[in-house]
Amino acid sequence: MSEPLAKKRRGEGNGVISSEGLNEVLSKAIKNHDTASLALLYILDEYDFSLSSLQKIVLEKSLDVSFSGVKYNEIALFVGLDPFRFLKDIETFELHRSRIPTNLLRSIVEDMDIMLKQYGPLSAHETEEATSRFLSPIFHRLIAEFSFTFRSFPESILEGRATMKGRIEYYLRAFGSVSVLIIQLKLKIGNDKERLDAIAQVIAECDACDWKNSTEGFFVPVFGILWDGTYFQFFKFVGAPKIPHSFLRGAFAGDPPMLRKGLSLPELIPTVTTLPFIQSVRWISETVFDLLLCAHLSSIEAFRDRSVNRGNVAGKRRKSSDKWDNAVNSARQALEHFRDAEKKHQEMDNAGADQAVSDAQVFLTSSIEAVPMLDDTNVLIMTNWDDGLA
Repeated sequence: MSEPLAKKRRGEGNGVISSEGLNEVLSKAIKNHDTASLALLYILDEYDFSLSSLQKIVLEKSLDVSFSGVKYNEIALFVGLDPFRFLKDIETFELHRSRIPTNLLRSIVEDMDIMLKQYGPLSAHETEEATSRFLSPIFHRLIAEFSFTFRSFPESILEGRATMKGRIEYYLRAFGSVSVLIIQLKLKIGNDKERLDAIAQVIAECDACDWKNSTEGFFVPVFGILWDGTYFQFFKFVGAPKIPHSFLRGAFAGDPPMLRKGLSLPELIPTVTTLPFIQSVRWISETVFDLLLCAHLSSIEAFRDRSVNRGNVAGKRRKSSDKWDNAVNSARQALEHFRDAEKKHQEMDNAGADQAVSDAQVFLTSSIEAVPMLDDTNVLIMTNWDDGLA
């Protein structure tokens, strides 16, 4: 039987330990827990250590620290949930739709058609990789709207073959350092227990991302998106410095509990119109886009706060603080206008919705351009395209 997982503030456990000490601590934790992955979650909250040291030990010991094996009844208490209530006690955070331009939706659907020709419909997929690639246009196209703000790392926080067992994930980091969003894709889940265990994996992965954020001095919520073969589910993990950590399920205002399982994609049937599928893709895309906007904003706020704090230590306000303020203000305006555009669309005010989207895109661009640390050396491949020379 595993010991209860720790619920301490990051960095307020037993202190910073060396590589040698970490090796000893991890070995002891493994003896006291059912799996190496649970032992890892325990020491993330108990000790301060370098990620590189942990990665080295994991590889040297050939440890299976894949969070795909974590069970819900093992980790629920870690985020204040009763494992015997089977997620009925989970609190919610409100989901929103941030309207995307119709031409962006069209590009997503066109890309999905390319994937459809290669991998077939969802019902025909035999691997998680096929499903991941089929759904990838939703994420690729939306992430591209943020220019080079987000960087995707399709691998675990811990490098190595063992950590990739049984999952395909994308870790999106804002400005190259803060993990702000996890996307997990599952092939098919057969029953409620399997669904709970998939959610347990989301909790574990979010916790690992939160730990990495805290080691760099950033405290931002980590959003998790789970495709369980039937539904897209949305979660938010609030970790350091909050005690205990909390894990929330996303729900739209007014949704009854029975509809909080998430958003689904209808089956593609050759003799039936594909319009319901396209409409579902829009709803899912606009929900994901809203979370990306929230992640973008929270990351800018975290960097802005760090810049201000460093300026206070030095006794004067940093020049970059004004740029961060501009980036934050523009990001807030972008989020407000994208959400307002969806509201106007629901009210049948199409002209107003289009104008709100246009204004929102200007604010989003302004926010990205105002970020002081954004790498300006990135060059798009098509920048110098020439039909005559290519």
